[in-house]
Amino acid sequence: VVGIQASRWHELKRPIEHHDLQVLELKSVAKSTGVVVQQQFASIADRCGIPLAVLSDQGSDLKKGLRFSPEIQSQHPDPRLIIDLSDIAHKVASVLKRILEQDERWSQFTSQCGKTKAAIQQTKLAHLTPPKPKSKARYMNIAKQVRWGRRMGNLLSSHRQGRLSAVQQEELPAPLLEQKLGWIEEYKQELPQWQELSDMGQALCHEIRIEGYHADSATLLPDKLPAVHSKQARQLREEVIAFVASQCKKVPAGERLPGSSEVLESLIGKGKRLEGQQSQSSFTRQILAMASSVVTLTEEVLQSALRKAGIKHVKAWCSENLPQSVQSKRHRDLGPIKKEQKRDNIKTTPTPIF
Repeated sequence: VVGIQASRWHELKRPIEHHDLQVLELKSVAKSTGVVVQQQFASIADRCGIPLAVLSDQGSDLKKGLRFSPEIQSQHPDPRLIIDLSDIAHKVASVLKRILEQDERWSQFTSQCGKTKAAIQQTKLAHLTPPKPKSKARYMNIAKQVRWGRRMGNLLSSHRQGRLSAVQQEELPAPLLEQKLGWIEEYKQELPQWQELSDMGQALCHEIRIEGYHADSATLLPDKLPAVHSKQARQLREEVIAFVASQCKKVPAGERLPGSSEVLESLIGKGKRLEGQQSQSSFTRQILAMASSVVTLTEEVLQSALRKAGIKHVKAWCSENLPQSVQSKRHRDLGPIKKEQKRDNIKTTPTPIF
């Protein structure tokens, strides 16, 4: 759980970045439920005060957990409930998902991309493989597939018009190119429409990242968006503007609140990269690096941190908050792995020199 002071947010004229945040809670749980989330928020409220608003992706555990107890709600400066806001990127992704799941041509395109990746990854065309869609939040990342499709279409057009260089003609065998990637031509009408749909989603997210939610957000938003031509992009535009208007109704007059939690997604992504392979199965003490990533490191900050928290404190925190990792269990049950001794590293008795 991360937070930003309302006064700090009001000063920003850009999207929130890691160093703008404060880590309010970092806890590993076996299963997140509404009760667990509510307990965490109650703990944060005791330490940091009652929040003005909470922004989330509206996961079921978070929605239940945000129903604060009457005691917490009674301490809020506003007589209304603590403001529960929804992240713009997740809303855009959910609308995109609904639109594209109804588009049979999109399903055919993505299926063909998967088949093509398998068909050319061991050939001279391996560098032209389509991008692999993410298993999660894939509708937030359609731009990569659409961009690949349009660029591949341009390459195919250049090939057919004889505009490839001599090197390209040698390294891109014409029969193989047509056989494996000629199908792109079938989508030359849809790709520009999907590009417009993707661009509209990016533009909607961009504006709310900077402006957030306030009384005039929904009114000002249409003038800041690109022109729309396709039916799909128009549907996305109208639905998301209506959603922004519903969020703005929750915001007190004269107040402006964040509308994008992508900085948190970015921070979690950074933590996973630092964890490396461990992030696929369990967390290690490296998870603390996520918290340190929001700090602007100076000599004074480092000295203060080292005085306040030593190795024993880190070990104690890890023991209390982190379960035993998969690797440590493997080491416990199977024993340590002996390093293979390479021939070059074999130690031999030195030959005496006389």
